[in-house]
Amino acid sequence: MNFEASVYLDKSRIRVVYIIGGIAFILAIAAIIWSVLYGDEFTEIRRNALTGSVRERGLGPAAKKWGIGFAIFIPLVYGIMAATLDFKNPAYAVNREGFYINKDMFRKTFIAWSEVASIERISDSELHIRLKDMESVIARQRGFTKPFLKTTYVTQNQPIVVSGKMIKGDIKKVTGLILQYS
Repeated sequence: MNFEASVYLDKSRIRVVYIIGGIAFILAIAAIIWSVLYGDEFTEIRRNALTGSVRERGLGPAAKKWGIGFAIFIPLVYGIMAATLDFKNPAYAVNREGFYINKDMFRKTFIAWSEVASIERISDSELHIRLKDMESVIARQRGFTKPFLKTTYVTQNQPIVVSGKMIKGDIKKVTGLILQYS
């Protein structure tokens, strides 16, 4: 399909996000290791006289709990992010028939102008697009992203946001053509 204007994901900005996540993951592992090696010195143990249950409090148990949480959460979230990124195809593109979105969990989706209900201009580089039947667009998606998309765009009634965040290219040209053709 030929597009008059298109923009792509900016690999360098996304790389920075992944570096920050990697550092946070390493810090989480370090917190777990520290809590195992030295956490006892910073732990207070309390026993309930009525039930006999033992409860640990203090910096050691907190570091271990938060470290384990982040050590599980970070790879999960960043794995989902990586699965939804596509650097080969445009993030947004536009032509006279409609616009193409390949970002924010939408995968290679072309939306015809007849499917658009309204477009709100937030700035030169950001638009909020509402569709007449969002569920039909979500039904065209494949994989594990459908429930996330349905929650965001159907249940919470959020618009599709076309913005220049994490984008490389002339987003103003893309948003201008979207406004012109819609």
